[in-house]
Amino acid sequence: MPEVEVVSTANDGKETIRQVEIHQPDVVFLDIDMPEMNGLEAARELAEIQPDTYFVFATAFPFFAPQLPARGLFRKC
Repeated sequence: MPEVEVVSTANDGKETIRQVEIHQPDVVFLDIDMPEMNGLEAARELAEIQPDTYFVFATAFPFFAPQLPARGLFRKC
């Protein structure tokens, strides 16, 4: 199993974009409900500039799933 390293964290969508541009991770875990820019908007923007990055979302609203540029989804309770 490959080693996993957390390279950064962010509190909102805009900071997520900045951190992904800096660290260029393989996988980004996002919550859909974030301040300033939600996770869906951030992922759409990131998919344009980091097309090889995988996105995994956490959400209490699984009806968003068809709209997500995601490789995974887990439901928050």
